[in-house]
Amino acid sequence: MAWPACPTTNTAVLCPCVWNGRDPILKERLFGLTNSEGNHGEDVKEYYFYLDSTPTHSYMKYLYKYPQAAFPYADLVDTNKGRTRDEMEYELLDTGVFDGDRYFDVFVEYAKAAPEDILVRITAANGDRTQPSCICCRHSGSGMTGRRGLPNPTGLPGNRTSGRSRQRWAQARWRQRSAAG
Repeated sequence: MAWPACPTTNTAVLCPCVWNGRDPILKERLFGLTNSEGNHGEDVKEYYFYLDSTPTHSYMKYLYKYPQAAFPYADLVDTNKGRTRDEMEYELLDTGVFDGDRYFDVFVEYAKAAPEDILVRITAANGDRTQPSCICCRHSGSGMTGRRGLPNPTGLPGNRTSGRSRQRWAQARWRQRSAAG
């Protein structure tokens, strides 16, 4: 599969994107509080772990814990904003979204077969087998998304470019880059 390249730098940018069927948006980046929202300053309110990496980064493995319940964005902001610096931070675990093992383990692995050949594997494991599956898709940093065919939970207009034309565009850009190099 060809990944679209950033038009400015001609660099491919990949961002895994997940959706639990309950959030109003696709989850494509970590959520955090700004300085004025957190009682102890800026803080990421997610659970993610770097599990493995070689010194050259030819292999990297990352784990993201994604709740099956709707992500409590407003609850985290409002509760932390109302606390003083002397109180403990209100964390994602405190909201109860992980109770009963209701979460997905999303593993992202990057491996370099050669300097210009990067392989990506995204695996989602369900912590609670009674809940529905997680939807994983790719999201390229060039402004095009891999959401085609998925429900649009936000109601916003989706990308009108088909996957096939994006792939042709990426292949054409790759040929231009190869010819210029």
